[in-house]
Amino acid sequence: IAALLMLSMFGAAIVFQRGTRRIVNRLQLTIDTMKAAQIDLHGTRIALDDSHDEITLLGAHFNELLDALQAGEEAQEQARQDLANEAARRRALFDHERDGLVLLNEDGSIFEANPSFLAMLGYKDEDCAELHLGDWDTRAHLLAAAQIATMLQESERFSETSYRRKDGSSFVAEVSISCIEWENRISYLLSVRDATKFRELQRQLMQAQRLESLGQIAAGIAHEINSPMQFLLSNISFIEESFAQLKAFAENNQAPP
Repeated sequence: IAALLMLSMFGAAIVFQRGTRRIVNRLQLTIDTMKAAQIDLHGTRIALDDSHDEITLLGAHFNELLDALQAGEEAQEQARQDLANEAARRRALFDHERDGLVLLNEDGSIFEANPSFLAMLGYKDEDCAELHLGDWDTRAHLLAAAQIATMLQESERFSETSYRRKDGSSFVAEVSISCIEWENRISYLLSVRDATKFRELQRQLMQAQRLESLGQIAAGIAHEINSPMQFLLSNISFIEESFAQLKAFAENNQAPP
């Protein structure tokens, strides 16, 4: 009986040891997979067997958690890519806009300006940090920062003003002002267009219209003169022909002296 008990205890110990070793190996595999998931979330999953115990259930739940984390990471990456593409598209539009675009802070300093605006005034990119609204807008040349903010707030949405270039020359500018608020701060977006060529085209158009009016007046005067002249010329021709016939008749029927 003692020998049977010892053999039974020995067999139970062996079975328990093998079962414990199997459980420990499965738990160690789960721990290793968790550590690997911290480094590489993609493709790191716990290999599940046919068991239906708590360890297998834990591994299945952990795999579902990794799948959810991977899906969330992919969604975030896609969102970041979409934001980057949108930012690149808006940057391209901002940089390649033909009109000058400048974003001003409340004190009139430049937050950002596109190449068209800088080229319009004759400045370069490195000059933006030192430029101020008063450097090119004659209306704000002697105004303080608080007065500039008031001027921008009270300015009409679309107006014309005189802008001064870096070389000292000036031109008529068409300016559209938009107030922008974000992150508890106010900025002003100015869309600027050089109206010099437009004014020249207007002047040429007005000159052409005046010349056209003068041409119509001249044509009317010529018509008014031409009609009576035609009448006079027709009568003079008739009188000339009639006088020639009368002269010939008089010479043929002249009485003797």
